[in-house]
Amino acid sequence: MKKQTTIKSLEHQLDGKIMTGDFLIENYKKIPETDLEKRARYQIFLKKHFLAVAELCDQIEERIEEAITILENKKTA
Repeated sequence: MKKQTTIKSLEHQLDGKIMTGDFLIENYKKIPETDLEKRARYQIFLKKHFLAVAELCDQIEERIEEAITILENKKTA
């Protein structure tokens, strides 16, 4: 059985990803505009990073919806 990650744990992971994203963006800004190949590779890296952030947000939303359902079921029971 797969252990379900808590909302708090997911939020902690999200905070870390956001801080990392800020750092990555600052590094990207330091790449010379004339170095198109490096900028393009870094953009792909940034896209993958922020897709992971979006996935974490989706997981948090799912956990919140599950918690609401559980609370509603307890309320009506």
